[in-house]
Amino acid sequence: MDGFIGHVGLALATFAVTNVDDLVLLSLFFSNPRFPARSVVAGQFLGVAVLVGVSLLGLLLGQWGNPQMIGWLGLIPIGLGLRAAWRLHAASETEGPAPKEVKPGSTVLQVAAITVANGADNVSIYIPLFATLPAVAVGLYCGVFAVMVGAWCLVSFYLVQYPALNRVLIHYGHIILPFFLIALGGWILFETQAYTLVL
Repeated sequence: MDGFIGHVGLALATFAVTNVDDLVLLSLFFSNPRFPARSVVAGQFLGVAVLVGVSLLGLLLGQWGNPQMIGWLGLIPIGLGLRAAWRLHAASETEGPAPKEVKPGSTVLQVAAITVANGADNVSIYIPLFATLPAVAVGLYCGVFAVMVGAWCLVSFYLVQYPALNRVLIHYGHIILPFFLIALGGWILFETQAYTLVL
């Protein structure tokens, strides 16, 4: 029992430490009407599942979990941030018709892609962690991670419901999001040292 509780505690701590920045990112998504709540939740689950899957493959195949290669996914939030900034600029210059609603499927993939890019450094933590565990324990960790994704989405969603925070995110979230995504992508490229593969 102590071993089980110890593994659950370590899994909870590992997820919290490696995904604390996702609370801010999820709050920005939930406050943006272009991202339906269901799409945000589905995208977050999909993104974390990809990260865990890559970690398991990296554990088995060695090079698949290279965080530098995954770090190049930092270009995804940079690209999405630049596109959002361009739309924001275009909307400020014209008062044309409202932008077309984004299809839920596309927003799921956008959230998932940003989650994967933001979690590139997680792979370098998950692989050595999983390497020290028996297969049953790895399954337990994956289960705890899945529960924590739901908890993270719930906490972020209710953070947006606070009146003061909600007002800030509704009025300024669409302005903050592009710059946050660009900064996030740059940080991912720098933190994972993906640029060294070119140099």
